[in-house]
Amino acid sequence: MNESQLPSKWFVLGRVLLDLITRHAPSFLLKRWFPVAKCQKRIELFANGVGPHLYVNPGRPAAVSHLKLWCYNYLPFEIWLDGIELEIQLGDQGLARVSLTVRDRIYGYDKKPVVVSENYLTDSQAERVRQYPSDSAVLKITGRTWIKSPVGDFEKQLDQLETRAFIYRGEVPT
Repeated sequence: MNESQLPSKWFVLGRVLLDLITRHAPSFLLKRWFPVAKCQKRIELFANGVGPHLYVNPGRPAAVSHLKLWCYNYLPFEIWLDGIELEIQLGDQGLARVSLTVRDRIYGYDKKPVVVSENYLTDSQAERVRQYPSDSAVLKITGRTWIKSPVGDFEKQLDQLETRAFIYRGEVPT
């Protein structure tokens, strides 16, 4: 990394000062500087581009597994993820609804992964996956998350996220 790619000393100093101020500022001042609408804009959720698995193979419960989201906190103070509700679509059809109770702290200017390790599918949902024409599918994800912060509790709507999932059918060629 050359010197032109490094942040200036004034930027670093300003960031340190802002961190000190927001860490020790009373909540009524933080609410004035960072109203809820501004906070909502400075928190982003992204899905990993590739990775979730859809299991519909024999001998294993049908499930969505390994779905990983990233929550970025672009605020100068820490926040807490309190829960996430996701709507997952396979193609143009709804596939599953996932509700997670999450109690994760995300420091200011930091990120944290949120993983759906296993969400079981009903028989009709599993059949929808089995009927999908490819072994690789784009999942569309919408939803919302609940945030606790020094400026108050609020909800953040997720923009539509997309990720490529792998379908495991377990079919044995004959």
